[in-house]
Amino acid sequence: MKDEIKSRIGRLGGIARVRQYGNPGTRDGRVRGGRRSIKVHQRSQTGFKTLQYPALPRRSCILAELLGILAGDGHVNKYQISVTTNSTTDLAHAMYIKCVLMHLFHLHVSLTKKRGAQAVTVLLSSKNVCDFLSALGVPLGNKTIHQITPPTWIIRNAPYSRAYLRGLIDTDGSVYLDRHIKKGRLYSSICISFTNASVPLLDFAERTMRSCGLTPTRSGLSVRLRKRKDVHNYARMIGFQNPKHAAKITV
Repeated sequence: MKDEIKSRIGRLGGIARVRQYGNPGTRDGRVRGGRRSIKVHQRSQTGFKTLQYPALPRRSCILAELLGILAGDGHVNKYQISVTTNSTTDLAHAMYIKCVLMHLFHLHVSLTKKRGAQAVTVLLSSKNVCDFLSALGVPLGNKTIHQITPPTWIIRNAPYSRAYLRGLIDTDGSVYLDRHIKKGRLYSSICISFTNASVPLLDFAERTMRSCGLTPTRSGLSVRLRKRKDVHNYARMIGFQNPKHAAKITV
Protein backbone atom coordinates (compact mmCIF):
# COMPACT_ATOMS: atom_id res chain seq x y z
CA MET A 1 0.00 0.00 0.00
CA LYS A 2 2.78 2.40 0.96
CA ASP A 3 4.71 1.60 -2.23
CA GLU A 4 1.61 2.30 -4.31
CA ILE A 5 1.12 5.68 -2.63
CA LYS A 6 4.79 6.59 -3.16
CA SER A 7 4.57 5.59 -6.81
CA ARG A 8 1.44 7.68 -7.32
CA ILE A 9 2.99 10.72 -5.60
CA GLY A 10 6.14 10.35 -7.69
CA ARG A 11 4.10 10.13 -10.90
CA LEU A 12 2.13 13.25 -10.00
CA GLY A 13 5.35 15.08 -9.16
CA GLY A 14 6.84 14.08 -12.49
CA ILE A 15 3.79 15.31 -14.37
CA ALA A 16 3.91 18.64 -12.52
CA ARG A 17 7.61 19.04 -13.35
CA VAL A 18 7.00 18.34 -17.04
CA ARG A 19 4.21 20.93 -17.09
CA GLN A 20 6.51 23.53 -15.51
CA TYR A 21 9.80 22.81 -17.26
CA GLY A 22 8.85 20.75 -20.29
CA ASN A 23 9.73 17.18 -21.17
CA PRO A 24 13.43 16.65 -20.30
CA GLY A 25 13.60 14.06 -23.04
CA THR A 26 12.91 16.60 -25.80
CA ARG A 27 15.32 19.08 -27.34
CA ASP A 28 13.31 22.06 -26.10
CA GLY A 29 13.21 20.63 -22.60
CA ARG A 30 16.98 20.16 -22.51
CA VAL A 31 17.53 23.69 -23.85
CA ARG A 32 15.30 25.22 -21.13
CA GLY A 33 17.01 23.12 -18.48
CA GLY A 34 20.44 24.16 -19.71
CA ARG A 35 19.55 27.85 -19.70
CA ARG A 36 18.19 27.65 -16.16
CA SER A 37 21.36 25.81 -15.09
CA ILE A 38 23.54 28.58 -16.57
CA LYS A 39 21.55 31.26 -14.71
CA VAL A 40 21.97 29.36 -11.41
CA HIS A 41 25.74 29.14 -11.96
CA GLN A 42 25.91 32.85 -12.81
CA ARG A 43 23.94 33.88 -9.72
CA SER A 44 26.04 31.62 -7.50
CA GLN A 45 29.31 32.70 -9.23
CA THR A 46 30.52 29.09 -9.38
CA GLY A 47 33.07 29.83 -12.13
CA PHE A 48 31.21 27.58 -14.58
CA LYS A 49 31.98 28.60 -18.19
CA THR A 50 30.01 27.92 -21.34
CA LEU A 51 31.56 27.20 -24.74
CA GLN A 52 31.88 30.41 -26.74
CA TYR A 53 31.10 30.54 -30.45
CA PRO A 54 33.19 33.41 -31.87
CA ALA A 55 32.94 35.15 -35.18
CA LEU A 56 35.48 33.45 -37.46
CA PRO A 57 37.08 36.05 -39.75
CA ARG A 58 37.98 35.70 -43.40
CA ARG A 59 41.58 35.82 -44.58
CA SER A 60 42.85 39.38 -44.45
CA CYS A 61 45.94 41.49 -43.76
CA ILE A 62 44.95 41.98 -40.11
CA LEU A 63 44.54 38.21 -39.67
CA ALA A 64 47.90 37.63 -41.37
CA GLU A 65 49.49 40.18 -39.02
CA LEU A 66 48.00 38.37 -36.01
CA LEU A 67 49.57 35.12 -37.18
CA GLY A 68 52.92 36.91 -37.44
CA ILE A 69 52.47 38.23 -33.89
CA LEU A 70 51.72 34.71 -32.64
CA ALA A 71 54.76 33.35 -34.46
CA GLY A 72 56.86 35.98 -32.67
CA ASP A 73 55.77 36.27 -29.04
CA GLY A 74 52.62 34.17 -29.01
CA HIS A 75 51.63 30.78 -27.69
CA VAL A 76 48.60 28.74 -28.77
CA ASN A 77 47.37 25.55 -27.11
CA LYS A 78 44.06 23.68 -27.34
CA TYR A 79 42.16 26.23 -25.28
CA GLN A 80 44.03 29.57 -25.07
CA ILE A 81 45.88 32.14 -27.15
CA SER A 82 48.43 34.22 -25.26
CA VAL A 83 51.03 36.85 -26.12
CA THR A 84 53.52 37.86 -23.44
CA THR A 85 55.71 40.93 -23.82
CA ASN A 86 57.55 43.60 -21.84
CA SER A 87 55.15 45.64 -19.70
CA THR A 88 57.43 48.69 -19.71
CA THR A 89 58.58 49.02 -23.32
CA ASP A 90 55.80 47.18 -25.20
CA LEU A 91 52.62 47.95 -23.25
CA ALA A 92 51.16 50.05 -26.08
CA HIS A 93 51.71 47.19 -28.53
CA ALA A 94 50.13 44.73 -26.08
CA MET A 95 47.03 46.94 -26.02
CA TYR A 96 47.05 46.95 -29.83
CA ILE A 97 47.19 43.12 -29.88
CA LYS A 98 44.23 43.01 -27.50
CA CYS A 99 42.25 45.25 -29.87
CA VAL A 100 43.18 43.04 -32.85
CA LEU A 101 41.91 39.89 -31.11
CA MET A 102 38.68 41.60 -30.05
CA HIS A 103 38.16 42.98 -33.55
CA LEU A 104 38.68 39.60 -35.23
CA PHE A 105 36.79 37.29 -32.86
CA HIS A 106 34.39 39.53 -30.86
CA LEU A 107 35.28 37.83 -27.58
CA HIS A 108 36.55 39.00 -24.20
CA VAL A 109 40.34 39.47 -24.14
CA SER A 110 42.24 40.11 -20.92
CA LEU A 111 45.46 42.08 -20.44
CA THR A 112 47.28 41.24 -17.22
CA LYS A 113 50.54 42.49 -15.76
CA LYS A 114 52.58 39.87 -13.93
CA ARG A 115 53.52 40.68 -10.36
CA GLY A 116 57.22 40.98 -9.70
CA ALA A 117 58.12 40.92 -13.39
CA GLN A 118 58.21 43.40 -16.25
CA ALA A 119 55.79 41.33 -18.27
CA VAL A 120 52.25 41.68 -19.54
CA THR A 121 50.12 38.92 -21.06
CA VAL A 122 47.27 39.27 -23.55
CA LEU A 123 44.97 36.28 -23.18
CA LEU A 124 41.97 34.92 -25.09
CA SER A 125 40.32 31.68 -23.96
CA SER A 126 38.35 29.88 -26.66
CA LYS A 127 38.72 26.32 -27.95
CA ASN A 128 36.91 27.31 -31.15
CA VAL A 129 39.41 30.10 -31.90
CA CYS A 130 42.33 27.76 -31.17
CA ASP A 131 40.86 25.17 -33.55
CA PHE A 132 40.35 27.88 -36.16
CA LEU A 133 43.96 29.10 -35.90
CA SER A 134 45.26 25.54 -36.00
CA ALA A 135 43.31 24.94 -39.22
CA LEU A 136 44.96 28.08 -40.67
CA GLY A 137 48.42 26.61 -40.05
CA VAL A 138 49.28 27.89 -36.55
CA PRO A 139 51.04 25.07 -34.65
CA LEU A 140 49.87 24.22 -31.14
CA GLY A 141 52.50 24.08 -28.41
CA ASN A 142 56.26 24.57 -28.81
CA LYS A 143 57.02 26.68 -31.90
CA THR A 144 60.74 25.84 -32.03
CA ILE A 145 60.11 22.10 -32.20
CA HIS A 146 57.66 22.63 -35.05
CA GLN A 147 60.12 24.88 -36.97
CA ILE A 148 57.17 27.17 -37.61
CA THR A 149 56.59 28.49 -41.12
CA PRO A 150 53.93 30.88 -42.45
CA PRO A 151 50.86 29.26 -44.05
CA THR A 152 50.88 28.89 -47.83
CA TRP A 153 47.95 31.30 -48.23
CA ILE A 154 50.13 34.02 -46.70
CA ILE A 155 53.33 33.16 -48.59
CA ARG A 156 51.53 33.35 -51.95
CA ASN A 157 49.99 36.76 -51.28
CA ALA A 158 52.27 39.84 -51.18
CA PRO A 159 50.10 42.08 -48.91
CA TYR A 160 49.52 39.17 -46.50
CA SER A 161 53.27 38.42 -46.46
CA ARG A 162 54.11 42.02 -45.57
CA ALA A 163 51.47 42.06 -42.82
CA TYR A 164 52.79 38.77 -41.37
CA LEU A 165 56.36 40.13 -41.44
CA ARG A 166 55.20 43.29 -39.63
CA GLY A 167 53.73 41.10 -36.87
CA LEU A 168 57.00 39.17 -36.62
CA ILE A 169 59.27 42.23 -36.43
CA ASP A 170 56.96 44.11 -34.03
CA THR A 171 57.20 41.23 -31.52
CA ASP A 172 60.38 39.28 -32.15
CA GLY A 173 62.46 41.88 -33.99
CA SER A 174 64.60 44.77 -32.78
CA VAL A 175 65.50 48.25 -33.95
CA TYR A 176 68.81 49.52 -32.62
CA LEU A 177 71.77 51.79 -33.28
CA ASP A 178 74.38 49.77 -35.15
CA ARG A 179 77.99 50.96 -34.66
CA HIS A 180 80.82 49.60 -36.78
CA ILE A 181 84.28 50.62 -37.90
CA LYS A 182 85.17 50.70 -41.57
CA LYS A 183 88.62 51.71 -42.77
CA GLY A 184 89.40 53.18 -39.37
CA ARG A 185 86.26 55.31 -39.29
CA LEU A 186 83.31 54.84 -36.90
CA TYR A 187 79.90 54.65 -38.53
CA SER A 188 76.51 54.68 -36.77
CA SER A 189 73.19 53.77 -38.34
CA ILE A 190 69.77 52.45 -37.38
CA CYS A 191 69.44 48.70 -38.00
CA ILE A 192 66.43 46.37 -38.09
CA SER A 193 67.16 42.83 -36.96
CA PHE A 194 65.08 39.65 -36.78
CA THR A 195 66.50 36.67 -34.89
CA ASN A 196 64.68 33.36 -34.62
CA ALA A 197 65.39 29.65 -34.16
CA SER A 198 63.04 28.73 -37.02
CA VAL A 199 64.93 28.53 -40.31
CA PRO A 200 61.70 28.65 -42.40
CA LEU A 201 60.74 31.92 -40.66
CA LEU A 202 64.17 33.40 -41.40
CA ASP A 203 63.87 32.32 -45.04
CA PHE A 204 60.42 33.93 -45.20
CA ALA A 205 61.62 37.21 -43.65
CA GLU A 206 64.57 37.48 -46.04
CA ARG A 207 62.46 36.57 -49.08
CA THR A 208 59.69 39.06 -48.19
CA MET A 209 62.21 41.86 -47.64
CA ARG A 210 63.84 41.19 -51.01
CA SER A 211 60.43 41.15 -52.72
CA CYS A 212 60.05 44.74 -51.47
CA GLY A 213 63.35 45.74 -53.08
CA LEU A 214 65.30 45.68 -49.79
CA THR A 215 68.78 44.17 -49.37
CA PRO A 216 68.88 42.18 -46.10
CA THR A 217 71.99 40.39 -44.83
CA ARG A 218 71.84 36.91 -43.31
CA SER A 219 74.13 35.76 -40.50
CA GLY A 220 73.44 32.64 -38.46
CA LEU A 221 69.92 32.87 -37.08
CA SER A 222 69.51 36.57 -37.88
CA VAL A 223 68.27 38.63 -40.81
CA ARG A 224 69.21 42.33 -40.76
CA LEU A 225 68.62 45.56 -42.64
CA ARG A 226 71.69 47.75 -42.19
CA LYS A 227 71.42 50.38 -44.92
CA ARG A 228 69.66 53.62 -44.00
CA LYS A 229 67.68 53.54 -47.24
CA ASP A 230 66.48 49.98 -46.53
CA VAL A 231 65.41 50.84 -42.99
CA HIS A 232 63.36 53.82 -44.10
CA ASN A 233 61.85 51.89 -47.02
CA TYR A 234 60.87 49.11 -44.61
CA ALA A 235 59.12 51.67 -42.41
CA ARG A 236 57.34 53.07 -45.47
CA MET A 237 56.37 49.81 -47.20
CA ILE A 238 55.78 47.43 -44.28
CA GLY A 239 55.64 49.71 -41.26
CA PHE A 240 55.31 49.19 -37.53
CA GLN A 241 52.40 48.84 -35.12
CA ASN A 242 54.80 48.73 -32.18
CA PRO A 243 55.42 52.38 -31.18
CA LYS A 244 58.75 51.41 -29.58
CA HIS A 245 60.19 50.52 -32.98
CA ALA A 246 58.55 53.35 -34.88
CA ALA A 247 59.95 55.95 -32.46
CA LYS A 248 63.52 54.77 -33.07
CA ILE A 249 63.11 55.06 -36.83
CA THR A 250 61.74 58.59 -36.44
CA VAL A 251 64.69 59.62 -34.28
